[in-house]
Amino acid sequence: MAFAFDRYLQAFNGADEAAFIREFYTEDLIVEGPPGVIRGHQEWLRALTFIHDRIEERLYPVTVMQDGGTILAEIKGVFTATGDRTDFPYGSLKKGESVTAGPARFPDAVL
Repeated sequence: MAFAFDRYLQAFNGADEAAFIREFYTEDLIVEGPPGVIRGHQEWLRALTFIHDRIEERLYPVTVMQDGGTILAEIKGVFTATGDRTDFPYGSLKKGESVTAGPARFPDAVL
């Protein structure tokens, strides 16, 4: 069965990080990113909760190629402040300001 990348983006862009994590990740997940290596549901939830504090993040596909369970995806993230956020990892943001990150590349992800 092919991975539903559109559903992944829809769930990520939703408001329920815990439901997103449960739906798309196993408990032994490993995510490598700017904050370092994140292991397991609870660490991933803490990381997303921190990033999304007064920030609305939306992911947008740039390029997606898929062959069954293997996917090559290039995405960009747009972060919009819903309140002032001086400690935001991509730089200080005032309410209403946005910053775009990416595109990020996820080559050879096996899903």
